[in-house]
Amino acid sequence: MQQSSEDVFFNELMQIFKAQLAEKQKTLKQQQIKLDLLVQYAEAAHMAEKAKNYEAAINFFELAIDLDENYVHGCERLAIHYHRLGRFADEKRVILRGIEMAKRKRYSNSLEFFTRRLGRLKM
Repeated sequence: MQQSSEDVFFNELMQIFKAQLAEKQKTLKQQQIKLDLLVQYAEAAHMAEKAKNYEAAINFFELAIDLDENYVHGCERLAIHYHRLGRFADEKRVILRGIEMAKRKRYSNSLEFFTRRLGRLKM
């Protein structure tokens, strides 16, 4: 039995929708994996902070920020740890990055935090 042009159209449309659904599911899975990793990195960073291992905390926060370019809290913590370790050039780099993030996300508290730290920074 020959398919009508209408049947062909709807079959093709169904294939397009199935492909789009598969792509969206793949994207959602990737986003979930990214979120899971971000949570793990942040938790590891906070554990390192509690142990006063600031180098490890820095490494984990850097990983988290590389994963999520809008992770403002991570930039705040990095600035603090770089300052603690006397790494002022790194602190300034992170502060400037944090200012851009805070402006982009309209986080006024974070923007104020970074602006104050930048003003006190000794370079």
